[in-house]
Amino acid sequence: MSKLINFKIIGFLLFLFLGAESFGQVASATLSGTKNFNRGSRNFTLVQGTSKTGWKHIYDRHVNLSKFTTKSKFNATLTQSQIINALSMTLKHGSESTYAGLPIFEYRQKIKNTYRKYRATVNTDGTVRTFHPLN
Repeated sequence: MSKLINFKIIGFLLFLFLGAESFGQVASATLSGTKNFNRGSRNFTLVQGTSKTGWKHIYDRHVNLSKFTTKSKFNATLTQSQIINALSMTLKHGSESTYAGLPIFEYRQKIKNTYRKYRATVNTDGTVRTFHPLN
């Protein structure tokens, strides 16, 4: 019994020291710095943003399971890094079209052994407006 308690304590201390993302948990609502992407000569940027655009919008609507429960959600075990990598792949390789005058990119990819189609919408200034899985 004492070995089990010791493993739990060690695991908890590692969790505190390394952070949640090291254990496969989705990152906080705070973006870990501005992220830049490109598609040929076009450049895109993901910033912290607001409730309407950027990482805050993505996190609130498509990562945080307790908010906007009717919106499509990322797998709860994806980390912020995995979501941003999927965004990068979608912007770089996705099929492009427009919606309401804004560029959108859609790309089907495999993340954690599951294929899903993802959509990114970009503002006219090149900042990422939103990114989410399609149901």
